[in-house]
Amino acid sequence: MAEKDINLFKDFPPVSTEEWVEKINTDLKGKDYERALVWRTNEGFNVQPFYRQENLENKGYLNALPGSYPYVRGNRKQNNDWFIRQDIQVTDLAAANAKALTILNKGVNSLGFVIAGGQTISDSDLDVLLKDICLEAAEINFVVSGNVAQLAEAFIAHSKKRGYDPKTVNASINYDPLSELVLKGKMPASDTDTFTTVKKAVDAAAEMPNLQVIAIDGKNFNNAGSSCVQELAFSLAMGAEYLSQLTELGMNAGVAAPKIRFNLGIGGNYFMELAKLRAGRLLWSQIVSAYQPECNCDENCDCEGECKDGICRCAGKMKVHSETSVWNKTVYDAYVNMLRTQTEAMSAALGGTDSMTVLPFNSFFEETSEFSERIARNQQILLKEESHLDKIVDPGAGSYYIESLTDSIAEEAWKLFLEVQDKGGFLAAFRAGFVQERVNEMADKRRKAVAIRKESLLGVNQFPNFSEQAKIEFNAHFFEPVCQKADGAEAEPICLFRGADEFEKLRYATDVFAKAKKRPKAFMLTIGNLAMRKARAQFSSNFFAIAGYEVVDNNGFASVEAGVNAAKEANADIIVLCSSDDEYIEFGPQAYELIKDDAIFVIAGAPACADDLKVKGIENFVHVKTNLLEALKDYNKKLGIN
Repeated sequence: MAEKDINLFKDFPPVSTEEWVEKINTDLKGKDYERALVWRTNEGFNVQPFYRQENLENKGYLNALPGSYPYVRGNRKQNNDWFIRQDIQVTDLAAANAKALTILNKGVNSLGFVIAGGQTISDSDLDVLLKDICLEAAEINFVVSGNVAQLAEAFIAHSKKRGYDPKTVNASINYDPLSELVLKGKMPASDTDTFTTVKKAVDAAAEMPNLQVIAIDGKNFNNAGSSCVQELAFSLAMGAEYLSQLTELGMNAGVAAPKIRFNLGIGGNYFMELAKLRAGRLLWSQIVSAYQPECNCDENCDCEGECKDGICRCAGKMKVHSETSVWNKTVYDAYVNMLRTQTEAMSAALGGTDSMTVLPFNSFFEETSEFSERIARNQQILLKEESHLDKIVDPGAGSYYIESLTDSIAEEAWKLFLEVQDKGGFLAAFRAGFVQERVNEMADKRRKAVAIRKESLLGVNQFPNFSEQAKIEFNAHFFEPVCQKADGAEAEPICLFRGADEFEKLRYATDVFAKAKKRPKAFMLTIGNLAMRKARAQFSSNFFAIAGYEVVDNNGFASVEAGVNAAKEANADIIVLCSSDDEYIEFGPQAYELIKDDAIFVIAGAPACADDLKVKGIENFVHVKTNLLEALKDYNKKLGIN
């Protein structure tokens, strides 16, 4: 076994792609290969059922090493470590400091201080807020709406006063006026004033190389229902807009680019989100290079000679903070959110993020608790301490599938990025409505996919918890899209929403109705063919439980009359006939005549005899092609639930 030339596969002749496809087509038994096995993604490209070595041909970046240009394999050479971040709402400086010290002792090494209302933070405020916090051991982040240059100067002065070398401190100030345009339709000031303010912030932060003062909140596109490609392309376009504006003001891109941090959302599309981060680094490095950044590297830089001819390649390292998406999170069956954020955290970690926030499972609908915050922290700690995802650099490297996804996302995102540039850059494209139009188109597409269960949300449009009832009172607007359009807006902003909003609004209306009156009851009248009645009863029970109705399933009745009588005794509001297609032509009219107006009568399935049944007055059918959301809205209306 020690011999080098042993060929373990000599008895296995190579199999060509054509042979694989031929075998698959044989097993499909006449089904269309493209329709049956090829996934048509929201990102604008198709995903094949299998990938091979040949799919990696002509991908020039594959020979790049981790930590080397174009950074597709990550910014770090030695490990895959990232900062574990938790945000703190700052209303009282001392209280915020106390919480920061507590969570630092529980595994967090990145603090996010959210400063509301444009409050100015002085050096004396920082003395209180950052008391006893080692600035070399934890990343410090500020989320502010203004005064960014002043805060940068105050933070650097505070660091020096405490004896820290500015080069050893990692920090950021989350200032993103372009995101105000995205969310409110209006910049915080005139273009000249806004980008002059950004330049002042970059100048103020120059002394601290690892302090980023420009944020790009791409996560807003994610939480507005965009695709991965759209989030990435529009985020990159925002980054290019900042570089264009700053270079026009006389600043070199080699100074400006390292001061930008991308805050990206991470959704539930596991491999796509992982590949998105890899593709993002690839494209950003090329975008920055196009601005010809001057080299400012010193002896401490790890670029190892990559910066040539005065062009600073390492200025194109894309610094990414990842935050778990809110779009796919749910109020009902909320503990499932922990599973969602866990896969999202894995995508971000394997994709090579620099820092990460796992939002607590209940953060978007109630005040977080020590329990939910602890779980969110531990999810990242487990990925490091038990799964060791921080030890292996670019673990997806060489995977035919992941590399192909990376290339496809990069290609499609680049096309969309160039479309934005052709319209004059992000600022012009947004004011013209191009960005919003694309995001809204995708959001509508995803809404419809959720409505017909093409896109599943566990516990909401699939497999609901039958016995769950809302324990929190929500205001009338909670389940509506969040639109923050400002007075005097110059463009329509994007609106944030969750994929579950419309279904949960429907179910919550049922819960409110049930408190005042009675919970609607859906009764399964099962009869005839055993296999068909069981399958259709299971489908229908799931269907009506999604709206929060009480569901009564049954083993089967000897006659239609016995089933109808049992349903009436149960005081059912909806009676669902569950049988086989062949038997509906007989059982359907019998049940309909016995029920009349005593309840809503429904046929489970789409039998060939549906037209004949409709002639007899039967109107309601539920089956896999039913638009679930619209159907349940209609049933709520019939039941008097508003």
